[in-house]
Amino acid sequence: MASTVPGQRQIIDVGNFDLLVSQVDHYRSLEIANPVEIPRDFVELEAQLKQESDVLSSYEYNHNFIIPLIKHLNTRADAEEELSNRMEKTYISGTSTDFYSETSDYLFTDSVFLSSTRSDESDTSTTLGWRKGKSLFEIKLTDIEEDAIKAALLYIKVFSKRETSTVCRTTFVAQKMIINLYQDFIDCEISHEVQFCKQPPIAPLLSWGNGPATWTEAHTKSIGLKNVAIVNLPIGNSQGGIFAWTTLAHEVSGHDLLMAADLINELYQNVRDSLRSKGISQDTTNYWVSKVERIDEIASDILGVLNLGPAAAIGLIGYLKGLSPNKKLRPNGPKEDEHPADVLRGIAVANAVDRLAIQNRTQWSSLFYEKVVEDFPSTVNLDGKDISDQEAMRSAEIVSHAILNSFLPVLNGKSLRMVRTWGVKDQQVTEQIGACLSNKTLAGVPAYCKKSIDKQYAKHIIAAATIESLKMHADPQVIFSNMIKLLERA
Repeated sequence: MASTVPGQRQIIDVGNFDLLVSQVDHYRSLEIANPVEIPRDFVELEAQLKQESDVLSSYEYNHNFIIPLIKHLNTRADAEEELSNRMEKTYISGTSTDFYSETSDYLFTDSVFLSSTRSDESDTSTTLGWRKGKSLFEIKLTDIEEDAIKAALLYIKVFSKRETSTVCRTTFVAQKMIINLYQDFIDCEISHEVQFCKQPPIAPLLSWGNGPATWTEAHTKSIGLKNVAIVNLPIGNSQGGIFAWTTLAHEVSGHDLLMAADLINELYQNVRDSLRSKGISQDTTNYWVSKVERIDEIASDILGVLNLGPAAAIGLIGYLKGLSPNKKLRPNGPKEDEHPADVLRGIAVANAVDRLAIQNRTQWSSLFYEKVVEDFPSTVNLDGKDISDQEAMRSAEIVSHAILNSFLPVLNGKSLRMVRTWGVKDQQVTEQIGACLSNKTLAGVPAYCKKSIDKQYAKHIIAAATIESLKMHADPQVIFSNMIKLLERA
């Protein structure tokens, strides 16, 4: 970034913002061959997981993820067999005519059917064939089971380095960022002498699928996994779309940390009390606190800013605009949606950036407010109630302030901002890395660009790629490619 005279407003170049917004849907819907294919035969899948898990014998993922997953699938298969046997006995005894015998074309219930050929064309669920004697069971996988299997197979494939496809290379570097965000979480525990959780989770695993979204360790516990989360991104983002990459800060530093540290309830109570004490109307207050998940989402947005800086805020605003058909932030908040209205999320992260201890925080924050206010109508509808734009904005700022500054018993009386925040050094590192990203061949760049960058700066590489891609005349695809190269060397 160009230097300026002290006191002079620095112009932040975001000339490519609309271009990056337009790329969101493109990469989200881009069809890319997934390097991971779930075997349709349960025995084959089990053998593959067991054999390949030897590669990870020194990794805690083997003990916490793969072995428990195999155990869960075995338990699930045994339960399905027992259920099917009971149905068959019921049929043979003549007490029911709802089921066919296993000699018929098929036998099916809500959760299992016997056949190697029958399938409901309208049903896109993944099934596993499980042989037992002469029978073939088709076990319908739940979404979380399918994502867990894909994450396990992808992790094994990537970290055994047996495949070097573009998707696998990208997975490897994305996992580096996730581990970097997680390690910051551990480092903060040590440096601030706080204990976020009794049994710290291991870094989440990446899976290409729906998303951005997270199965927290509370979700994965339901299938037997131990203190590990799964983060999903659309597979098209393995090829580009930098705004989606910034959402990893929301998922990993947000949802996963909040769940592991059991912070949600404390934050919820502080947000509720702050809204009431600041004179916000009952209707607006009720909108925010009617769903605990809504506080989880907005807190994850703000934690993203604390861990990735302005890049997290512009990435969130740009990504939400990109998801909308008219490329504008969604102004209303339906009752059934656990996510706050887009415009409220934008105001909250703009406010959070303005509280960072970095140069040009006011310029960054003002820019974000402008990007949000241009989509803000004079009234918004929250949970079916019309709320003025001024009250809605003020409520989002109060929520942001409460999440940033509440003193939390879980953190030994410290606030989230005291434990972890994006600061001057983070911004300086990001700017230095940014100088490495725009040239196609990395020729003519500072010498340090050609050396390995410490892996602790993985997230700074992504922050730098975001900020550089925003600049007018920058080539986002060149920057994305260089980002991957730098992350590979980190």
